[in-house]
Amino acid sequence: MPVSKKPMRAYPKDRRAVGQLVRSLKLDVSGSELTITDADIPTSIARDTEVTQAIAAAVAVHLAALDPHPVYTTAAELTTALAAYVLSAGPVQLTGIVTPPQIVANTDDYNPTGLATATILRLSTDVSRDLTGIVAQGSGTVLKLFNIGTADLVLKNDVTSTAANRFKFGADITLNADEGIEIWYDLASTRWRSDGRSN
Repeated sequence: MPVSKKPMRAYPKDRRAVGQLVRSLKLDVSGSELTITDADIPTSIARDTEVTQAIAAAVAVHLAALDPHPVYTTAAELTTALAAYVLSAGPVQLTGIVTPPQIVANTDDYNPTGLATATILRLSTDVSRDLTGIVAQGSGTVLKLFNIGTADLVLKNDVTSTAANRFKFGADITLNADEGIEIWYDLASTRWRSDGRSN
């Protein structure tokens, strides 16, 4: 089964994320081998070579950990095996939690200290403030934004910031106190996209 041996990139960030992706794949079966290509990646996430390589690398890590190395002849066999691997990982612990200084003005091209290695940004504002973009990161980079303050944080849709740093949500999104959102960087569109909200 040919898989990439390249190191995993920042995305996916943990085994559980890998499992969620792999279980949603529709892999092509060629003879007795499974191959992973960009076309296998669900359209709900970034379809690019880096994401494909990350998933392939996860498969390689899984295979390398087993002795004897198994041979999967169907996509179902692979996803079942990887699901078991993911479930064995235990609780997910995120790193790169950053709490920047309070935002006290409407802000373009947001670039807080620690952004390059952040997974979570704990944000707050003095009053309701607009955030129009975050400095672009690598393809497929995932950030979780949480409003830990008491005033609204408004994520403005596709305005004001440098084009490559803007949000592409379809509409403005307001994070009220204690609400959060997951975003990822879509290199093909050169925009940040939303992956869901939480509170």
